[in-house]
Amino acid sequence: MSLASDPGHSRLGASRPDDGGPDQVRPGRLACLCPPLGAFTRTGAAGAVALVTGAGFACLAQVLVYGTLPLAGALLSRDVVEASLPMAACLAGAVLASLPGAFLMDAFGRRAALATGASLGAAGGTTVAVGLLALSLPVVLVGAFWLGVAQGFAMLYRHAAAAGDGDRRRQVAAVLGVGVAAGLAGPALATFAEGLVAPFTLVGAALAAALASVGALAAALAEPTAPPAAAPLASAGAPARGAPAVPLFDTRFLVATAIGVVAWATMASAMTHAPMALVDCGVSAAATYGIVAWHVVAMYAPAAAIGLFGLRIAPVVAAGAGLALLAAAFAATALFAPIAGEISRLMLVGAGWSLATLGATLILHAGPPPRRLVLALHDGALLTAALLAALFGGLF
Repeated sequence: MSLASDPGHSRLGASRPDDGGPDQVRPGRLACLCPPLGAFTRTGAAGAVALVTGAGFACLAQVLVYGTLPLAGALLSRDVVEASLPMAACLAGAVLASLPGAFLMDAFGRRAALATGASLGAAGGTTVAVGLLALSLPVVLVGAFWLGVAQGFAMLYRHAAAAGDGDRRRQVAAVLGVGVAAGLAGPALATFAEGLVAPFTLVGAALAAALASVGALAAALAEPTAPPAAAPLASAGAPARGAPAVPLFDTRFLVATAIGVVAWATMASAMTHAPMALVDCGVSAAATYGIVAWHVVAMYAPAAAIGLFGLRIAPVVAAGAGLALLAAAFAATALFAPIAGEISRLMLVGAGWSLATLGATLILHAGPPPRRLVLALHDGALLTAALLAALFGGLF
């Protein structure tokens, strides 16, 4: 196959006799032949199945990672600050992956970007397992960082769904909603894996996270290749020649990012500190995994219901309901006993994050397709807020 027929490559193009416009390929000019994000979603049923399957495995890895890293920090640390480092390293990796992930998708397509992220997730889970066997916090931190990079790449799933043809609400809800199955399967998989490697604590769960990333890698490699774009060559998300300019930062970006920042900060604070609080209250590690898994179910169940029943909920209404549930989570910790308060906090934060994230994603993608840089900056802001919340969760 020639590079000219492959949408996942760039080339130094040869000029045709009728080339005349500045946007045409010509000698000495590097032109990207990658179709915009939406073109990678118009691949029929095979593409939809691969996308949802990959999102499901990524969510399964997330369940296992979010259950393992806080407990790994508590196991290997000497104080509360050290205990939060594995989760903070994971979120730092996600922050740093937001820009490279978006531009890697631009240069080589969705399949390459998602496969790269999943590969790093497999390496990260394996490294965390090695660090736990060696009782080495630095090694665990390296693995946690790679797992975070994988989670940062996995955020591209919802943007790919939102950029596709058809009902965007149902498409984004399907990608978010597949996490319900991951949340239900996570505890059983963690328990089974822990039994295989007993008496080593948390090692099995880390290896299970690596295996889930391998599943995401297989789904990414199963992505069908889109045909070359027939549109004029332009960077993804940029307006075509002669079309009205799309502002880099507009109201929808600011509103969607503000909503997302609140949702992700609240969620990260709960995920980082609630498991350790439950263990301090006498809850076993196995029971904590189960509670975290139900939190993940709550994170995706509202979106799954919207997609399953085809509910027509306005993005602003979904985001407002999500923010209200996040506010209720604060009240729960004050009104209930410690264990009940932490469990209620996790459930309410999960449901609130789901609706707020769904609403923010749809707001961001309303109207003209946002530029790739906008998507990267949006995700970077959300993940930075999550990182700060993991490190300074008492402020949220």
